[in-house]
Formats: sequence, C-alpha cells, structure tokens
Amino acid sequence: MFSLLRKSKLVVPVVLGVVLSVQAYACPPAKDGTVKPSHITSINIHQPGKTKDNLASIVNIMLPIGSGYRVEAKGTGSGNLGPGLSEGLKKGELPANVIFTYGRTGEIPPGRDIFKYLHQAEKKGMLSPLKGRFNIKPQFQEFVDDIEKGGHLTAPYVGSTVIFYNKELIKTKDVPKSWKELANFDGKVAVPGSGCYGMRTLTALYNVLGEKDFEKLIKKADMPALETMKKDPRKSAEKPLSGLGAPSAVIKGDFKVGMGPLFSRNTLDGIASGAIGVIWPEEGAIAMPHILAVRANPNEADLALVDFVAKNMEFRKVILNEGVSSTLRGGQVHPLVKENDFRFVFIPIEKLKNPATHKKIIEIVEQNKPKG
Repeated sequence: MFSLLRKSKLVVPVVLGVVLSVQAYACPPAKDGTVKPSHITSINIHQPGKTKDNLASIVNIMLPIGSGYRVEAKGTGSGNLGPGLSEGLKKGELPANVIFTYGRTGEIPPGRDIFKYLHQAEKKGMLSPLKGRFNIKPQFQEFVDDIEKGGHLTAPYVGSTVIFYNKELIKTKDVPKSWKELANFDGKVAVPGSGCYGMRTLTALYNVLGEKDFEKLIKKADMPALETMKKDPRKSAEKPLSGLGAPSAVIKGDFKVGMGPLFSRNTLDGIASGAIGVIWPEEGAIAMPHILAVRANPNEADLALVDFVAKNMEFRKVILNEGVSSTLRGGQVHPLVKENDFRFVFIPIEKLKNPATHKKIIEIVEQNKPKG
C-alpha cells in the first residue's frame, strides 16, 4: 500500500485519513483467505502525466474500504492501452475489467487508436451497457448522448479545449476571440499535433473550421509533418507540440497565442499566476470526452468500480484539480465552464475517429510543414 503513496503527493492527504480506518472497516476475506470472484475487479486508467497514477492510487486505497473488494488499478499510457485493447479484441476480453480513458484517435503511430478499439469492442459484444447509468447535467446531455449512442460507453467527465495567450506579449484585445479568428490571426499559433491530444484536437478543429480555415490555421502552426509520427514519436526529430506542450510554449513565450486543453497543473498554474490568459471561444470550447467502459457480464465489484470512478469525491477532486469537469448532476465543473455558461462545441465521436478526415489532415500538414 505504501508504495502507492510514494507515487503521488496529491493522494497523501486523502490516505492519511484513510489508512487508520482500513483494518477496522474493510470487509475481511473468507476464513480460508479467499475472495469471492464477484469481489475482484481491475481498471486501466489512461490520463496524462502523473494524473493516471494519482487516480490509480485513490482507487487501490479507497475502493476496498468497507466493501471487501479486491481491486488492481493501473495508470497506463496509450502505448500500453492501445496494444492491450488491440490484443484483447483478438482474445475477446478487455485488458482490465474497467477502462477509463481520455481517449486517442488516429494511427499516428499505429496501434493507439483507443476510440476505434473501444467501438470495435462494443460491436463484438465485449462491453456491458452503461447507457443511462448516470444522471447527466442538462448542459452535457447532448454530449453524453453521442458517446452513449452505441449503448455501452459513457462519459462521466469532459475536458475543455480553449485559446491561450501570453499576457506579456499580446494585449487581450488583440487576441482572437473565436476559432475562426484564430485561423485568421496575424501571427504564429501553437497547435497540438502529437500525443493523445494531437489527432483528436486537429480533427475537432477540422470539423469546427472547415477545410479552408483549418489549412489557414495549420500554416500558422509551424507543424512538422505528421508522417514522421507514424514510426516512434519519441524518436522523431520532427515532433509537433503535444496537447500539454502547446500551452506550455505560450507560457514560455515561444508563441504569443496558442490553443489546447485546459488541463495540467502547469497550464492552470500559469493561468492563476497571470502568465497566460484564457479565451473561451465564441463558438464554445471544444468538448473532449473522458470515456468509461466495463467488460460484458460485469460482477458486482466491476459495477461498484464504475460508480466509484464517476462519483467518488476524492477521485473527482483530482480530476477537477487538472481542469476536467464532471458531466453528472451534482458533480463539480471547472470555474471557467460556469463563467462561460457551459458554452461548448460538441463534435460527434464518429467524426473524431473518421480515418478519411485523418488522412486529409495529414496531407494538409505535409503540404504546409516548415520549409528547410
């Protein structure tokens, strides 16, 4: 247990109040030391950076308390989850009983298209229905309805993609106030093109702007060709900015203006300190789903884990601390979401994972990559 605590400073305050009560309240196993199969569960948590480990620690420590359930929660990157899902499709089973992911789409590099694999698992009957399991805020009903269209996936959390600007380099009045204005901005723009945020951000922008304005934006992004990402992105000499790298580049002053996810302490601390400002686009921030799935024929521990991920207050605190909002009634949302009246652009997931769109985006980036 204590090896889990060392991974995450965020979890320690939670744990200190919990550890003392574990022995007193956790339901013991049977006298022979066995645990019922229905009381054993597991989860792969796919979130950026250390967030996945923070959340896994909370699950491993808190879910067993008072329940007697045995859980194995692991934080995972797309480099493990993607191949795990792909292999699981061949075997007819998920890599863990429950999957919680902020997703990834596109084959750059191959084998990491998590949205595609989850929908394939859904079609193969590998998932249990989650549609309608949670009471959703009216403002997010359209968004969640799209994720739940197939009946087996749901989205208890939503991320926000917005415009950032460096307050020392540009005045607020001169910053683009909409996605269309960003495409027509007179200057360079930091745009994510790699990592889990890369292709799904580009695909969302393509759908919001249309091909003509999307190409205008790419011309301002100085983005290396995405073709180089089809191999190992970590070894690529030409690597586009990541989702978290784009706002960081704005903080450092490499760009006056950029766009990307309202996520990570670095970005949120930059906002709090006044280093960067945020523009909530007139059309709305682009909503990004954080998806939850559970294996077919789940046991009681699996379903308890699903509810834990969506509703546990300590789990939610870590998510909110990273800028992500709950879609459930009674769940907290980031203050900027409230300040902007829940104004979002919802891109259907079928459009986000459209391979024809991905191919077109790669062509546009290739044609407009930096010369020399």
